[in-house]
Formats: sequence, structure tokens, C-alpha cells
Amino acid sequence: MKKGFTLIELLVVVLIIGILASIAVPQYEKAVLRSRFSNALQVAESLKKAHEIYFIANNHYIANTDNLDYDFQGSCTGMDVLKCDNFFYIDNMSGSNIVTDPNALFVRIYHCPGAATWSACSPNANFIYSIWLDQSAHPGLRECQGITQEGRDFCLMLEE
Repeated sequence: MKKGFTLIELLVVVLIIGILASIAVPQYEKAVLRSRFSNALQVAESLKKAHEIYFIANNHYIANTDNLDYDFQGSCTGMDVLKCDNFFYIDNMSGSNIVTDPNALFVRIYHCPGAATWSACSPNANFIYSIWLDQSAHPGLRECQGITQEGRDFCLMLEE
């Protein structure tokens, strides 16, 4: 008598593995996204602090990161808009001059997986996370705006 597994037994095992994978893979992808977002958030928070230091010294904000006392090299690239790890862009007050409009005093993180350029990212983001500066219309506010369903789910996950 030969020993081994029947075709039915093998199919049941493959089915169970498939069910487990369908549950585990989305959870893994969420964990990876949260980790990447955490890195971009750290850069954005540091950028906000550099803006506040600049404001104390000069009594105005400036969007050009060259004028700020912060070195983000290694984690992101760019000057007015920073690109971080092919998934996130950080918009630095939407410009490169002195910014006085209290409704434009923010640092925003855009989630755009695979977007090669800022112009391809900004209209197609999954979500936007805003960090308002201290002299803005909404001082200290942090808000997440989901654009796609994936983005809305991520924003809900941040609230938990």
C-alpha cells in the first residue's frame, strides 16, 4: 500500500493557505504604508519645527527649504517639494517665497505611490496629511484627508 496525500487533502491545504494569505497580505501592506508614512511624518514634523525657528528669527515664514536650518538629505530629495521614497511628497507651503497667507501656512504630506513627479502626484494623491504652522489660520492642527477609498481607510486607521 502506497503512503501519501490524496488530491483532496492537497487541495484543502492549498485552500487554507490561500485564505490565510488573503487575510495576511492586506494587513502587511497596511503596516508597510504606516511605516513609510511615519518616516515622511518625521521629516514633515522636523520641517515644521525648522519653520517655527525661522519665524522666531525673521518674523515671517519662507517656503524655500534652503533658508531653513534643517538637513533632510538622505530621507527625502528636493527643495520646495520633497520626494520621499517613491511614495510620499511633502509640499512646503506651496511656493518658494515669503508666505504670509494664514491659510497657506502648512506642511502637507501627499501619498502618491509610484508618481514619478510632483505634477503627477498632486492631482492623484490617495490621501493628504496637513500639519498647520503656529501662526496659521489653524495653529497646531493635524488633519488627514482621504481622497481614494484606500486613503480614507488610512485616515481612519490614524484616528484609532
